[in-house]
Amino acid sequence: MLKKIIAGTACALVAMVTVVTPADAATATPTNVRAASATPTTMTVRWDAVTGASAYRVQLSGSSTMSGATYHKFAGTTGVLKNLTPRKRYYFRVSVLNASGTRISAYTPQTYPSAVTAAVAVPRNLTVTAVTASSATLGWTPSEGASLYRISRASSSDFAGAVWSRTSQPSALITDLKSDTTYYFKVRVIRSDGTVVTGWTTPVVGKTSPAPIDSLVSGPVDLRVGSFNVMTVSGDQTAGNRLPWKDRRGTVISQILRENVDVLGAQELSPTNTHPERLVDGENQFLDLKNGLNKAGGTFALTNENSYNCVNPRHTYKCVYQDQGASGGDRILYDTSTLALVSQGAYQFKAVDTVPYGMAYAVLRVKSTGDRFFFTNTHLHPSNRTVRLAQWKELIAKINELKGTLPVINVGDYNTQKFDAGTPVICDTMLPAMKAAGYGDVVNQTCATNPVVNPRAQRTINGWINSTNHFDRDVRNYSYPNNRSKAGNNIDWIFATNSLPVKEWKVVIDYDPTTLQVLGAMPSDHNMVRATITLP
Repeated sequence: MLKKIIAGTACALVAMVTVVTPADAATATPTNVRAASATPTTMTVRWDAVTGASAYRVQLSGSSTMSGATYHKFAGTTGVLKNLTPRKRYYFRVSVLNASGTRISAYTPQTYPSAVTAAVAVPRNLTVTAVTASSATLGWTPSEGASLYRISRASSSDFAGAVWSRTSQPSALITDLKSDTTYYFKVRVIRSDGTVVTGWTTPVVGKTSPAPIDSLVSGPVDLRVGSFNVMTVSGDQTAGNRLPWKDRRGTVISQILRENVDVLGAQELSPTNTHPERLVDGENQFLDLKNGLNKAGGTFALTNENSYNCVNPRHTYKCVYQDQGASGGDRILYDTSTLALVSQGAYQFKAVDTVPYGMAYAVLRVKSTGDRFFFTNTHLHPSNRTVRLAQWKELIAKINELKGTLPVINVGDYNTQKFDAGTPVICDTMLPAMKAAGYGDVVNQTCATNPVVNPRAQRTINGWINSTNHFDRDVRNYSYPNNRSKAGNNIDWIFATNSLPVKEWKVVIDYDPTTLQVLGAMPSDHNMVRATITLP
C-alpha cells in the first residue's frame, strides 16, 4: 500500500513540474510595436522583448486586412524590412517564435500599427565630367528607390529646345553635342511609363571643346549643294507614273548618292509617324531617307531630327509648344565626311494661309579647310501668291539677321518660275531683291528672259529641262529640246553669295537621250537641282 502511495505521489510531482515550468513557456504577445524609421525602400520596426522568446516573426502587408502578407524572422527586438515601395503605407504585427521556429504567441492585436515609407529623393551631386568636342559624361549620387532617371540637356539656361534621354544608372554618356558649345544639364527620377517621381536637380553647366581641325588646307574648296522636293509620303498613291514612296525611294537615294552632294535641302519630307506601313527604315520620312542613304553607303546626318516643336518632339498630341529646332517637312542633310555641323535652327514664316511654311538653317564647317557657310532650305506657299511674296521677303530679312559675315547658300522650292505671271508680281520683285541682298541665282536667271544673259554657272547639264516634271515620262513636255541653250522654267532654285564662283549647274534626271523618255521609277514630281559652288 505504501509503495503505491509513493509511486502515485511521484507521478503527481512530475506532472506538477511539467505544468509549472515548461521549456517554452513564453506565450505573451510582443507589445509597443512601432516603426522606428523609414527610408524609400526600408522600414525599421521595433517592439518590447518577451521573456523566453527565441525569435520573433514580423508579418508585413500593404493592406490593413494583412492580405498578401510577407513574413520576416528576426532574432532581436528590431527588424529592418527591405525592398519596399516608396511613399506607401505598410501594416505590420509581431509574434513570438520558439527555438524550432514555431509561433507560440498571438500576433499584435488590431488595429495594426502602420507607417509610410519615405518619398524618393531628388538625385544629388550632379556633375559633368570627361567633356569632349561632341560628348559629356554625367554622374550623380543615386536616389534610393529610383529605377529610372530622365536627363534634360539644352544649350540655354531656360532649357528651351531641351532634349531628353533616360537611363537606369546614376551616370550617362551624352553624345551628338555641338563643339565649342555651353550645355546645361539636369536630372530627375521617373517611372518606366515616363511619369514624374521627383523634381529636377539644380542644373549644372559644361562646355564642349572646339572641334579638332587636323591638317587644314588653304585655298578654295568646291561644294556640291542640292535642292530636292521629294514629295511627301502622306500623299502616297499609285496613279500612272506616280508611285508610292516605297517605290520611289530607291531612285531618290541613288540620285543623291550619285551626285556626291555635300549638303542637300529636301522639301516635303513628312515628319509624321502615322504611316509606318509606307516607310522602309525609319519612323518618319526624313529618318527613312537618311537611313536609306547611309545603308546604301552614304555618311549623311540631319541637322535636326525633331519632328515637332512640342515638349514631346515626336508627335503633336496635346502639344505644349517648345522650340525644338524642328522645320516641318523642310530638312537639311549633310555629308559628315566633308562637313561638320556648327549650329542649326528653324524659322516659321509669320505670313501664313491655312498651312504654315518656313525654313531650316544651319552653319556648316568644311572639314578640310575650316571654312564656314550659312545654308538655308525653304518651301514657299504654292497657291496663295500674296502669302508667298510676304514669305519670300521674310526669308531675306531672316537670312540677313542670322548670316553674320558668312557666305550664304540658299535652296528651296519657291513655287515661282521666271515666266511667272499673276498678281501680285513675284518674280520681277524677288529675284532682283535676292541679288540686291547679296545672294543671287547661281544660273543668273532673270524674269521673262531666256536664254540667260551672262550665265553665272561655267557649265550646265540638262539645264534646258524644267525642275518640275508632273510625273510625265516624256521630257519634251517640260523642256526646251529644240533649243538647249535655254534654261528650264524652274520653281526650284539655288542662290549663293554673289562673289562665289559657280562651276556647274545640273538638273538631275535619268532619261534616254534618244527617245527623251524617263528611265526607271520617277522619284518625285520634281527633279533634283544641284550646283558646284566654290568657297574662297
